[in-house]
Amino acid sequence: MKKKKLLMFGGMLFILLIGGIGCYLTFMRSNEIETIPVAHLSTSWWGDLEESSGYIASNMTQEVMLENFKTVKEVLVAEGDRVQVGDPLIVYDQSLKELELQVQQSKVKGLDVQIQLAKKELKNLQSMSSFATGSNQAKAVTASQEEGTDAKEGLNYNSEFFPLEDGTYQVEAHQKDRLHVSFLYRLKGLDEVGKTTVFAPMKLNLIVLSDDGNKESFFIDGEGLKIPEGVVSMSVGDYLSLIKDEILEPDGEKVPGQEEPPISVEPPAAQPDDEEPVQDGTEGEDTYSKEELQQLIQEKRSAVRGLELDYKEALLKEQQIKKEIEQLTVRSSVNGVVKKVEDLPSKIDDGTPLLVVTSDEGFYLKGTLNEYQLAKVDVGQVVDIQSYETGMSYEARITEIYPYPVEDNQDWGPKVSRYPFVATIEGDQQLSPNMNVSVTLKSPQEEGQTLYIDMAYVGEDHGQKFVYKVDQNKRLVKERVQTGKVIYGSYIEILSGVNEEDHLAFPYTKNIKDGLKAKVMLEGEE
Repeated sequence: MKKKKLLMFGGMLFILLIGGIGCYLTFMRSNEIETIPVAHLSTSWWGDLEESSGYIASNMTQEVMLENFKTVKEVLVAEGDRVQVGDPLIVYDQSLKELELQVQQSKVKGLDVQIQLAKKELKNLQSMSSFATGSNQAKAVTASQEEGTDAKEGLNYNSEFFPLEDGTYQVEAHQKDRLHVSFLYRLKGLDEVGKTTVFAPMKLNLIVLSDDGNKESFFIDGEGLKIPEGVVSMSVGDYLSLIKDEILEPDGEKVPGQEEPPISVEPPAAQPDDEEPVQDGTEGEDTYSKEELQQLIQEKRSAVRGLELDYKEALLKEQQIKKEIEQLTVRSSVNGVVKKVEDLPSKIDDGTPLLVVTSDEGFYLKGTLNEYQLAKVDVGQVVDIQSYETGMSYEARITEIYPYPVEDNQDWGPKVSRYPFVATIEGDQQLSPNMNVSVTLKSPQEEGQTLYIDMAYVGEDHGQKFVYKVDQNKRLVKERVQTGKVIYGSYIEILSGVNEEDHLAFPYTKNIKDGLKAKVMLEGEE
């Protein structure tokens, strides 16, 4: 009887155990986020084929109109001058664009430095994780990490600088506030690690509040500012005492000297890049558990990916500015003679061409580009043309693309803006004026490389597009993406951040976040 009871009890335990395991697995599965292969979310786009049409012309006239909001710096030709395709005709003022380019190049350089620093910090965290097990704690001892732990307090690189009308800046602080070395780098126009110049030095009016509520103003010129060796942070009051000989009154006069009080500098200087951080067991250093360290690594990886995307976007912006500067020089699109050059002051508002060039040799292609093709084609690009009448093929080189669209007269398909262009046909070709031809664009980007995915799987956060995709550990990671045009009203072009091998989760799934386990749907699985 006892044996039967034991068997019955053991059976019930086994059933409960199996049931518990089943419930646990069900619970775990319910907490997995389902993902879908990008291949199931993407589509092809056939409406943007790199084809167009045009006709042949022998007598071409190039009319150069004054562009709004641009100032002509110099007219480079006179009436009667003979010009070839590509010869400069006029130059607009480039000073503002060149300044914009300098700022953008500094931004690119600064982002590159930030990426290298973030990668170094990630490497340090990963090396720390190799010995952080269970409840063991890993110590963060690099100078950059130590500074980052309290960078939210006091004066640091990201402090808010208030611009004043005289071109200087103003910041308020308390005598006891911490002043981090990155704040001084900012004043000198350097990046956050003080290695690269990214913008012009700043002139600062530092308003210091004392314990009794009094205010005192100090004028600091970042250009000649010296940064004390070995300083990572100190109080504002101690720092002002340290550099008292470099502080100026707002009128440019130096502040009268006074006896120098003792200075407290902490912590010691950062170690060179090629040396490993020393772990000396000093109390007070930040420590992390294994779980905390893994979270820091995940966050740092995301930060690196974000910085890399910012870097790519900044590079694209730099290239765009360079292109705009190049376009400020208007060049001849024909081989011919300058027929007319108008007087500048009288031709600002009446719509008369400033300059006219008439061709006297060769054949030209006149055609149009749709608004999608416009982004992929540039002056100097070669196109293939084929005569509808003879079937013969030729090559032409684009010499001018007009910035203003013309009316789209086609009676089929969606209405899109179309932009006229001119191309030269080199050599003695068997062509005739008004001959209709087809045009095939030799785009540097093949259509098959373009990826379009369902817009529902692309989220937006504070103006930034993102997706949740699966990493190598079958975990979700929030990834910023760069997007392009929208087609069919529901698919968006992905320029970077996602490829066809990725798996994505719906970005607005309840409780979705970085690190959640992903339920990966395999190819062919329903």
